Amino acid sequence: MSDHRGRRPPEASGRVSPMVRGGLLVSVPWTALFLPEPWSVPLLGLLSLVAGVLLVRDPEADRGVLLTVVAFTVCDLSPLSFDGSVVRLYQLSALLVLVVVMRRWRGLVRSVRGLPRLPMAVIGVIVTLTVLTPLSLLWTISPKDTLVATVGQLSATGVLLVVTGSLSSGLIRAKEVLAALWTMASASSLWAVVQFVATILTPWDLADAGGSGVTWPRPEGLMTESVWAALVAATGLALTFVVRRDLPRLAAASAAVHIATVALVGSRAVLLGMAVATVVCGAIAWRRYATPRRLLAVATAAVVGVLVLALAAPAVLARFDPRLIVGGESGGDGGSAQSRAVVYRLVADELPPRLPLGGGAGSLNRLTTDPEIRERYIDGGQLNSGRGSTNFFLGYTFDFGYLGALLSVALVVLVGVAAVRNARRDHGLTAFLATLFLVDFQFNNGFRFGFVNVLLGVLIAMTSVRRRPVRQDPDPPSATGPAVGQRCA
Repeated sequence: MSDHRGRRPPEASGRVSPMVRGGLLVSVPWTALFLPEPWSVPLLGLLSLVAGVLLVRDPEADRGVLLTVVAFTVCDLSPLSFDGSVVRLYQLSALLVLVVVMRRWRGLVRSVRGLPRLPMAVIGVIVTLTVLTPLSLLWTISPKDTLVATVGQLSATGVLLVVTGSLSSGLIRAKEVLAALWTMASASSLWAVVQFVATILTPWDLADAGGSGVTWPRPEGLMTESVWAALVAATGLALTFVVRRDLPRLAAASAAVHIATVALVGSRAVLLGMAVATVVCGAIAWRRYATPRRLLAVATAAVVGVLVLALAAPAVLARFDPRLIVGGESGGDGGSAQSRAVVYRLVADELPPRLPLGGGAGSLNRLTTDPEIRERYIDGGQLNSGRGSTNFFLGYTFDFGYLGALLSVALVVLVGVAAVRNARRDHGLTAFLATLFLVDFQFNNGFRFGFVNVLLGVLIAMTSVRRRPVRQDPDPPSATGPAVGQRCA
Protein backbone atom coordinates (compact mmCIF):
# COMPACT_ATOMS: atom_id res chain seq x y z
CA MET A 1 0.00 0.00 0.00
CA SER A 2 1.31 3.47 -0.84
CA ASP A 3 0.26 7.03 0.00
CA HIS A 4 -1.23 9.52 -2.45
CA ARG A 5 2.26 10.49 -3.66
CA GLY A 6 3.18 6.92 -4.47
CA ARG A 7 5.63 6.52 -1.58
CA ARG A 8 5.54 3.46 0.64
CA PRO A 9 5.62 3.87 4.42
CA PRO A 10 8.83 2.68 6.16
CA GLU A 11 7.18 -0.38 7.72
CA ALA A 12 5.82 -1.47 4.34
CA SER A 13 9.20 -1.21 2.65
CA GLY A 14 10.81 -3.63 5.06
CA ARG A 15 12.78 -1.02 6.96
CA VAL A 16 13.70 -1.97 10.53
CA SER A 17 11.73 0.07 13.06
CA PRO A 18 13.56 2.71 15.14
CA MET A 19 12.86 0.78 18.35
CA VAL A 20 14.48 -2.36 16.96
CA ARG A 21 17.42 -0.39 15.57
CA GLY A 22 18.01 1.17 18.97
CA GLY A 23 17.92 -2.22 20.66
CA LEU A 24 20.39 -3.64 18.15
CA LEU A 25 22.78 -0.72 18.58
CA VAL A 26 22.83 -1.39 22.31
CA SER A 27 23.02 -5.18 22.16
CA VAL A 28 25.40 -5.94 19.28
CA PRO A 29 28.57 -4.63 21.03
CA TRP A 30 27.97 -7.07 23.89
CA THR A 31 28.65 -10.01 21.55
CA ALA A 32 32.36 -9.14 21.85
CA LEU A 33 32.27 -10.33 25.46
CA PHE A 34 31.86 -13.91 24.23
CA LEU A 35 35.24 -13.83 22.51
CA PRO A 36 38.36 -15.11 24.32
CA GLU A 37 40.75 -12.78 26.10
CA PRO A 38 42.52 -10.50 25.43
CA TRP A 39 40.34 -9.47 22.48
CA SER A 40 36.91 -9.23 24.10
CA VAL A 41 37.22 -5.90 25.92
CA PRO A 42 39.06 -3.99 23.11
CA LEU A 43 36.56 -5.31 20.56
CA LEU A 44 33.69 -4.30 22.85
CA GLY A 45 35.08 -0.76 22.89
CA LEU A 46 35.47 -0.75 19.10
CA LEU A 47 31.94 -2.05 18.47
CA SER A 48 30.53 0.45 20.95
CA LEU A 49 32.31 3.25 19.10
CA VAL A 50 30.89 2.05 15.77
CA ALA A 51 27.41 1.79 17.30
CA GLY A 52 27.81 5.31 18.66
CA VAL A 53 28.72 6.65 15.21
CA LEU A 54 25.68 4.92 13.70
CA LEU A 55 23.46 6.34 16.43
CA VAL A 56 24.72 9.87 15.71
CA ARG A 57 23.23 9.47 12.22
CA ASP A 58 19.99 7.90 13.47
CA PRO A 59 18.14 10.13 15.97
CA GLU A 60 14.96 8.09 15.53
CA ALA A 61 16.65 5.20 17.38
CA ASP A 62 17.10 7.22 20.59
CA ARG A 63 13.94 5.86 22.21
CA GLY A 64 14.92 2.28 21.42
CA VAL A 65 18.36 2.83 22.93
CA LEU A 66 16.97 4.29 26.15
CA LEU A 67 14.28 1.64 26.62
CA THR A 68 16.74 -1.21 25.96
CA VAL A 69 19.16 0.23 28.50
CA VAL A 70 16.28 0.62 30.97
CA ALA A 71 15.24 -3.01 30.50
CA PHE A 72 18.75 -4.30 31.23
CA THR A 73 18.93 -2.45 34.54
CA VAL A 74 17.04 -5.53 35.84
CA CYS A 75 19.86 -7.85 34.73
CA ASP A 76 23.05 -8.39 36.72
CA LEU A 77 24.58 -10.98 34.42
CA SER A 78 27.80 -9.82 32.77
CA PRO A 79 31.13 -11.47 31.99
CA LEU A 80 32.98 -8.43 33.36
CA SER A 81 33.65 -7.65 37.00
CA PHE A 82 36.06 -5.53 39.01
CA ASP A 83 37.12 -6.35 42.55
CA GLY A 84 33.95 -8.34 43.18
CA SER A 85 31.59 -5.78 41.62
CA VAL A 86 29.82 -6.78 38.40
CA VAL A 87 30.11 -4.36 35.47
CA ARG A 88 26.51 -4.56 34.32
CA LEU A 89 25.46 -4.62 30.69
CA TYR A 90 23.54 -1.35 30.85
CA GLN A 91 26.65 0.34 32.27
CA LEU A 92 28.61 -0.84 29.23
CA SER A 93 26.19 1.15 27.05
CA ALA A 94 27.20 4.48 28.59
CA LEU A 95 28.63 5.75 25.28
CA LEU A 96 25.31 5.29 23.45
CA VAL A 97 23.38 6.94 26.25
CA LEU A 98 25.87 9.80 26.13
CA VAL A 99 25.18 10.22 22.40
CA VAL A 100 21.45 10.56 23.13
CA VAL A 101 22.11 13.01 25.97
CA MET A 102 24.45 15.17 23.90
CA ARG A 103 21.95 15.32 21.05
CA ARG A 104 19.03 16.29 23.29
CA TRP A 105 20.75 17.91 26.24
CA ARG A 106 18.93 21.23 25.98
CA GLY A 107 15.51 19.64 26.26
CA LEU A 108 16.62 17.21 28.97
CA VAL A 109 18.21 19.94 31.10
CA ARG A 110 15.23 22.24 30.60
CA SER A 111 12.85 19.48 31.69
CA VAL A 112 14.82 18.63 34.83
CA ARG A 113 15.30 22.28 35.80
CA GLY A 114 11.57 22.88 35.36
CA LEU A 115 10.53 20.26 37.94
CA PRO A 116 8.44 21.40 40.94
CA ARG A 117 9.95 21.73 44.41
CA LEU A 118 9.27 18.24 45.75
CA PRO A 119 10.77 16.29 42.81
CA MET A 120 13.66 18.73 42.69
CA ALA A 121 14.30 18.20 46.42
CA VAL A 122 14.56 14.42 45.82
CA ILE A 123 17.06 15.00 43.03
CA GLY A 124 18.96 17.47 45.21
CA VAL A 125 19.43 14.87 47.96
CA ILE A 126 20.64 12.23 45.49
CA VAL A 127 23.01 14.65 43.76
CA THR A 128 24.42 15.62 47.17
CA LEU A 129 25.05 11.95 47.98
CA THR A 130 26.69 11.57 44.57
CA VAL A 131 29.01 14.54 45.17
CA LEU A 132 29.90 13.28 48.66
CA THR A 133 30.87 9.84 47.33
CA PRO A 134 34.06 10.85 45.46
CA LEU A 135 34.67 13.70 47.91
CA SER A 136 34.99 11.14 50.71
CA LEU A 137 38.28 10.05 49.14
CA LEU A 138 39.74 12.82 51.30
CA TRP A 139 38.98 10.89 54.51
CA THR A 140 38.11 7.32 53.50
CA ILE A 141 39.70 4.31 55.17
CA SER A 142 39.63 2.38 51.87
CA PRO A 143 40.30 4.41 48.68
CA LYS A 144 39.77 1.37 46.44
CA ASP A 145 36.28 0.68 47.81
CA THR A 146 35.41 4.37 47.59
CA LEU A 147 36.44 4.49 43.94
CA VAL A 148 34.27 1.47 43.11
CA ALA A 149 31.36 3.00 45.06
CA THR A 150 31.87 6.25 43.14
CA VAL A 151 31.49 4.51 39.79
CA GLY A 152 28.34 2.77 40.99
CA GLN A 153 26.84 5.95 42.42
CA LEU A 154 27.61 8.02 39.30
CA SER A 155 26.05 5.31 37.14
CA ALA A 156 22.89 5.14 39.25
CA THR A 157 22.47 8.92 39.40
CA GLY A 158 23.09 9.19 35.67
CA VAL A 159 20.31 6.67 35.01
CA LEU A 160 17.99 8.62 37.32
CA LEU A 161 18.62 11.97 35.62
CA VAL A 162 18.41 10.59 32.07
CA VAL A 163 15.13 8.79 32.78
CA THR A 164 13.66 11.80 34.58
CA GLY A 165 14.62 14.21 31.80
CA SER A 166 13.49 11.85 29.03
CA LEU A 167 10.09 11.32 30.65
CA SER A 168 9.54 14.97 31.48
CA SER A 169 10.49 16.07 27.96
CA GLY A 170 8.23 13.48 26.32
CA LEU A 171 11.05 11.54 24.65
CA ILE A 172 9.83 8.32 26.27
CA ARG A 173 6.60 7.48 28.09
CA ALA A 174 6.17 6.24 31.63
CA LYS A 175 4.21 3.18 30.56
CA GLU A 176 6.96 2.21 28.10
CA VAL A 177 9.60 2.43 30.81
CA LEU A 178 7.58 0.34 33.26
CA ALA A 179 6.77 -2.19 30.54
CA ALA A 180 10.48 -2.51 29.71
CA LEU A 181 11.29 -3.21 33.36
CA TRP A 182 8.42 -5.69 33.59
CA THR A 183 9.65 -7.54 30.50
CA MET A 184 13.16 -8.09 31.81
CA ALA A 185 11.93 -8.85 35.34
CA SER A 186 9.64 -11.50 33.87
CA ALA A 187 12.57 -12.99 31.93
CA SER A 188 14.55 -13.11 35.18
CA SER A 189 11.79 -14.90 37.08
CA LEU A 190 11.19 -17.32 34.21
CA TRP A 191 14.88 -18.21 34.16
CA ALA A 192 14.80 -18.62 37.95
CA VAL A 193 12.00 -21.18 37.67
CA VAL A 194 13.92 -22.99 34.92
CA GLN A 195 17.03 -23.01 37.12
CA PHE A 196 15.12 -24.62 39.98
CA VAL A 197 13.34 -27.23 37.85
CA ALA A 198 16.52 -28.18 35.97
CA THR A 199 18.49 -28.50 39.21
CA ILE A 200 15.83 -30.74 40.75
CA LEU A 201 15.09 -32.95 37.74
CA THR A 202 18.38 -33.08 35.81
CA PRO A 203 22.09 -33.56 36.58
CA TRP A 204 22.68 -29.84 35.87
CA ASP A 205 23.13 -27.68 38.96
CA LEU A 206 21.85 -24.33 37.73
CA ALA A 207 20.87 -23.07 41.19
CA ASP A 208 22.87 -22.85 44.39
CA ALA A 209 22.11 -25.49 47.01
CA GLY A 210 20.25 -23.89 49.90
CA GLY A 211 21.46 -20.86 51.80
CA SER A 212 20.16 -18.88 54.81
CA GLY A 213 18.48 -21.97 56.19
CA VAL A 214 16.60 -22.85 52.97
CA THR A 215 16.85 -26.57 52.29
CA TRP A 216 16.23 -26.47 48.53
CA PRO A 217 18.20 -24.89 45.64
CA ARG A 218 17.65 -21.14 45.53
CA PRO A 219 17.68 -19.69 41.97
CA GLU A 220 19.22 -16.33 41.07
CA GLY A 221 17.41 -15.62 37.80
CA LEU A 222 19.26 -12.90 35.87
CA MET A 223 20.74 -11.51 39.08
CA THR A 224 23.93 -12.50 40.90
CA GLU A 225 22.24 -13.44 44.19
CA SER A 226 18.98 -15.16 45.00
CA VAL A 227 17.81 -12.40 47.35
CA TRP A 228 18.02 -9.92 44.48
CA ALA A 229 16.11 -12.33 42.22
CA ALA A 230 13.30 -12.28 44.78
CA LEU A 231 13.31 -8.46 44.90
CA VAL A 232 13.18 -8.29 41.10
CA ALA A 233 10.33 -10.82 41.10
CA ALA A 234 8.37 -8.76 43.64
CA THR A 235 8.96 -5.65 41.52
CA GLY A 236 7.87 -7.47 38.37
CA LEU A 237 4.76 -8.75 40.14
CA ALA A 238 3.76 -5.17 40.98
CA LEU A 239 4.48 -4.03 37.42
CA THR A 240 2.11 -6.64 35.96
CA PHE A 241 -0.66 -4.19 36.87
CA VAL A 242 0.80 -1.78 34.29
CA VAL A 243 0.43 -4.20 31.36
CA ARG A 244 -2.52 -6.33 32.48
CA ARG A 245 -5.01 -4.55 30.21
CA ASP A 246 -2.85 -4.57 27.08
CA LEU A 247 -1.37 -8.05 27.61
CA PRO A 248 -3.73 -9.91 29.95
CA ARG A 249 -2.45 -13.44 29.26
CA LEU A 250 1.22 -12.53 29.45
CA ALA A 251 0.57 -10.52 32.60
CA ALA A 252 -1.14 -13.49 34.25
CA ALA A 253 1.66 -15.85 33.20
CA SER A 254 4.34 -13.47 34.46
CA ALA A 255 2.52 -13.05 37.77
CA ALA A 256 2.66 -16.83 38.22
CA VAL A 257 6.43 -17.05 37.63
CA HIS A 258 7.06 -14.02 39.85
CA ILE A 259 5.11 -15.60 42.71
CA ALA A 260 6.94 -18.89 42.17
CA THR A 261 10.33 -17.13 42.29
CA VAL A 262 9.48 -15.27 45.50
CA ALA A 263 8.38 -18.56 47.07
CA LEU A 264 11.43 -20.51 45.87
CA VAL A 265 13.91 -17.95 47.16
CA GLY A 266 12.04 -17.44 50.42
CA SER A 267 13.77 -14.12 51.16
CA ARG A 268 12.45 -12.88 54.49
CA ALA A 269 13.25 -9.27 53.65
CA VAL A 270 11.26 -9.42 50.41
CA LEU A 271 8.30 -11.22 51.97
CA LEU A 272 8.23 -8.76 54.86
CA GLY A 273 8.51 -5.87 52.41
CA MET A 274 5.61 -7.16 50.33
CA ALA A 275 3.46 -7.56 53.43
CA VAL A 276 4.22 -4.08 54.76
CA ALA A 277 3.82 -2.54 51.28
CA THR A 278 0.40 -4.16 50.94
CA VAL A 279 -0.71 -2.68 54.27
CA VAL A 280 0.61 0.77 53.30
CA CYS A 281 -1.16 0.72 49.94
CA GLY A 282 -4.31 -0.56 51.56
CA ALA A 283 -4.27 2.45 53.87
CA ILE A 284 -3.61 5.13 51.27
CA ALA A 285 -4.90 3.84 47.94
CA TRP A 286 -7.07 0.74 48.29
CA ARG A 287 -9.39 1.77 51.12
CA ARG A 288 -12.56 1.65 49.05
CA TYR A 289 -11.81 -1.97 48.10
CA ALA A 290 -11.14 -3.08 51.70
CA THR A 291 -14.59 -4.40 52.62
CA PRO A 292 -14.97 -6.46 55.83
CA ARG A 293 -15.61 -9.59 53.79
CA ARG A 294 -12.42 -9.17 51.76
CA LEU A 295 -10.35 -8.39 54.84
CA LEU A 296 -11.71 -11.49 56.57
CA ALA A 297 -10.90 -13.62 53.52
CA VAL A 298 -7.32 -12.33 53.37
CA ALA A 299 -6.80 -12.84 57.12
CA THR A 300 -8.22 -16.37 56.94
CA ALA A 301 -6.01 -17.27 53.98
CA ALA A 302 -2.95 -15.94 55.79
CA VAL A 303 -3.67 -17.91 58.96
CA VAL A 304 -4.36 -21.10 57.00
CA GLY A 305 -1.14 -20.61 55.03
CA VAL A 306 0.92 -20.26 58.20
CA LEU A 307 -0.69 -23.35 59.75
CA VAL A 308 -0.08 -25.44 56.64
CA LEU A 309 3.54 -24.27 56.53
CA ALA A 310 3.98 -25.07 60.23
CA LEU A 311 2.79 -28.64 59.65
CA ALA A 312 4.42 -29.30 56.28
CA ALA A 313 7.75 -27.50 56.70
CA PRO A 314 8.39 -26.40 60.29
CA ALA A 315 12.08 -25.78 59.52
CA VAL A 316 11.11 -23.20 56.90
CA LEU A 317 8.77 -21.41 59.30
CA ALA A 318 11.53 -21.38 61.92
CA ARG A 319 13.51 -19.01 59.68
CA PHE A 320 10.95 -16.32 60.53
CA ASP A 321 11.38 -16.68 64.28
CA PRO A 322 12.08 -13.12 65.58
CA ARG A 323 14.45 -14.55 68.20
CA LEU A 324 16.94 -15.14 65.37
CA ILE A 325 17.47 -11.38 65.23
CA VAL A 326 16.44 -10.15 68.65
CA GLY A 327 18.34 -12.82 70.56
CA GLY A 328 21.11 -13.35 68.06
CA GLU A 329 20.38 -17.07 67.81
CA SER A 330 21.77 -18.95 64.83
CA GLY A 331 21.03 -22.19 63.06
CA GLY A 332 17.48 -21.71 61.85
CA ASP A 333 18.65 -19.49 59.02
CA GLY A 334 22.22 -20.69 58.61
CA GLY A 335 23.55 -17.78 60.66
CA SER A 336 22.30 -15.09 58.26
CA ALA A 337 20.58 -13.02 60.97
CA GLN A 338 23.58 -13.39 63.27
CA SER A 339 25.85 -12.11 60.48
CA ARG A 340 23.78 -8.94 60.15
CA ALA A 341 23.68 -8.44 63.91
CA VAL A 342 27.47 -8.68 64.02
CA VAL A 343 27.73 -5.96 61.36
CA TYR A 344 25.65 -3.68 63.62
CA ARG A 345 28.06 -4.36 66.50
CA LEU A 346 31.01 -3.73 64.21
CA VAL A 347 29.58 -0.34 63.18
CA ALA A 348 28.87 0.55 66.81
CA ASP A 349 32.56 -0.07 67.59
CA GLU A 350 34.16 1.45 64.48
CA LEU A 351 31.95 4.44 63.64
CA PRO A 352 32.30 6.72 66.75
CA PRO A 353 36.04 7.37 66.26
CA ARG A 354 35.36 8.33 62.63
CA LEU A 355 32.63 10.89 63.31
CA PRO A 356 31.57 13.44 62.20
CA LEU A 357 32.67 12.63 58.60
CA GLY A 358 32.31 8.84 58.64
CA GLY A 359 34.55 6.19 57.13
CA GLY A 360 34.14 7.07 53.44
CA ALA A 361 31.84 5.69 50.73
CA GLY A 362 31.87 1.89 50.51
CA SER A 363 34.54 1.55 53.17
CA LEU A 364 32.46 -0.71 55.38
CA ASN A 365 33.09 -3.41 52.78
CA ARG A 366 36.76 -3.38 53.71
CA LEU A 367 36.01 -4.03 57.37
CA THR A 368 33.44 -6.77 56.79
CA THR A 369 35.84 -8.64 54.48
CA ASP A 370 38.90 -8.27 56.74
CA PRO A 371 39.90 -11.76 58.02
CA GLU A 372 41.06 -10.34 61.37
CA ILE A 373 37.73 -8.62 61.98
CA ARG A 374 35.83 -11.75 60.99
CA GLU A 375 37.90 -13.77 63.41
CA ARG A 376 37.29 -11.26 66.19
CA TYR A 377 33.54 -10.83 65.71
CA ILE A 378 32.26 -14.09 64.25
CA ASP A 379 35.06 -16.64 64.75
CA GLY A 380 36.19 -16.42 61.15
CA GLY A 381 32.70 -16.87 59.64
CA GLN A 382 31.14 -14.86 56.84
CA LEU A 383 29.87 -11.35 57.47
CA ASN A 384 27.12 -9.71 55.46
CA SER A 385 29.28 -7.41 53.33
CA GLY A 386 29.06 -5.08 50.36
CA ARG A 387 29.81 -1.50 49.43
CA GLY A 388 26.16 -0.60 49.99
CA SER A 389 26.41 -2.22 53.44
CA THR A 390 23.73 -4.30 55.13
CA ASN A 391 21.37 -1.47 56.00
CA PHE A 392 20.36 1.64 54.02
CA PHE A 393 20.55 4.09 56.95
CA LEU A 394 23.54 2.36 58.54
CA GLY A 395 25.47 2.43 55.27
CA TYR A 396 25.13 6.15 54.58
CA THR A 397 25.77 6.99 58.24
CA PHE A 398 29.00 4.99 58.20
CA ASP A 399 29.97 6.48 54.82
CA PHE A 400 29.30 10.16 55.54
CA GLY A 401 28.71 10.48 59.27
CA TYR A 402 26.01 12.82 60.54
CA LEU A 403 25.36 14.28 57.09
CA GLY A 404 24.84 10.81 55.65
CA ALA A 405 22.27 10.01 58.33
CA LEU A 406 20.44 13.28 57.64
CA LEU A 407 20.42 12.76 53.87
CA SER A 408 19.17 9.16 54.12
CA VAL A 409 16.26 10.18 56.35
CA ALA A 410 15.45 13.16 54.10
CA LEU A 411 15.44 10.91 51.03
CA VAL A 412 13.02 8.44 52.59
CA VAL A 413 10.66 11.20 53.76
CA LEU A 414 10.66 13.01 50.40
CA VAL A 415 10.13 9.83 48.38
CA GLY A 416 7.35 8.80 50.76
CA VAL A 417 5.54 12.12 50.32
CA ALA A 418 5.93 11.91 46.54
CA ALA A 419 4.59 8.35 46.47
CA VAL A 420 1.54 9.30 48.55
CA ARG A 421 0.82 12.30 46.31
CA ASN A 422 1.02 10.04 43.28
CA ALA A 423 -1.21 7.32 44.77
CA ARG A 424 -4.41 8.50 43.06
CA ARG A 425 -2.75 8.58 39.68
CA ASP A 426 -1.19 5.11 39.79
CA HIS A 427 -3.48 3.39 42.35
CA GLY A 428 -0.64 3.03 44.86
CA LEU A 429 1.90 1.32 42.58
CA THR A 430 4.78 3.64 43.47
CA ALA A 431 3.82 3.61 47.14
CA PHE A 432 3.96 -0.20 47.08
CA LEU A 433 7.38 -0.25 45.40
CA ALA A 434 8.81 2.50 47.62
CA THR A 435 7.73 0.63 50.75
CA LEU A 436 8.97 -2.70 49.40
CA PHE A 437 12.43 -1.26 48.71
CA LEU A 438 12.59 0.61 52.02
CA VAL A 439 11.90 -2.55 54.02
CA ASP A 440 14.18 -4.74 51.93
CA PHE A 441 17.05 -2.24 52.12
CA GLN A 442 17.13 -2.57 55.88
CA PHE A 443 18.56 -6.06 55.30
CA ASN A 444 20.05 -6.07 51.78
CA ASN A 445 20.83 -2.51 50.77
CA GLY A 446 20.72 -2.15 46.99
CA PHE A 447 19.90 1.50 46.53
CA ARG A 448 22.49 1.88 43.74
CA PHE A 449 20.76 -0.75 41.59
CA GLY A 450 19.88 0.68 38.18
CA PHE A 451 16.24 -0.41 38.20
CA VAL A 452 15.66 1.23 41.59
CA ASN A 453 16.85 4.55 40.17
CA VAL A 454 14.78 4.06 37.01
CA LEU A 455 11.64 3.63 39.12
CA LEU A 456 12.64 6.63 41.20
CA GLY A 457 12.98 8.64 37.99
CA VAL A 458 9.49 7.56 36.93
CA LEU A 459 8.11 8.64 40.30
CA ILE A 460 9.82 12.04 40.09
CA ALA A 461 8.55 12.66 36.55
CA MET A 462 4.98 11.57 37.34
CA THR A 463 4.87 13.62 40.53
CA SER A 464 5.77 16.70 38.48
CA VAL A 465 2.71 16.32 36.24
CA ARG A 466 -0.08 18.58 37.43
CA ARG A 467 -3.61 17.25 37.21
CA ARG A 468 -5.52 18.97 34.40
CA PRO A 469 -9.23 19.82 34.47
CA VAL A 470 -11.42 17.68 32.22
CA ARG A 471 -12.70 19.55 29.13
CA GLN A 472 -15.77 18.92 27.04
CA ASP A 473 -13.67 19.02 23.86
CA PRO A 474 -10.16 18.03 24.95
CA ASP A 475 -7.14 18.92 22.89
CA PRO A 476 -5.06 16.11 21.40
CA PRO A 477 -2.85 14.65 24.13
CA SER A 478 0.63 16.13 24.21
CA ALA A 479 3.78 14.07 24.37
CA THR A 480 4.58 15.33 27.87
CA GLY A 481 1.45 15.48 30.02
CA PRO A 482 -0.75 12.39 29.69
CA ALA A 483 2.19 10.28 28.49
CA VAL A 484 3.99 10.67 31.81
CA GLY A 485 1.03 11.00 34.10
CA GLN A 486 -1.19 8.32 32.68
CA ARG A 487 -2.61 5.60 34.90
CA CYS A 488 -0.04 2.95 35.62
CA ALA A 489 -2.14 0.38 37.40
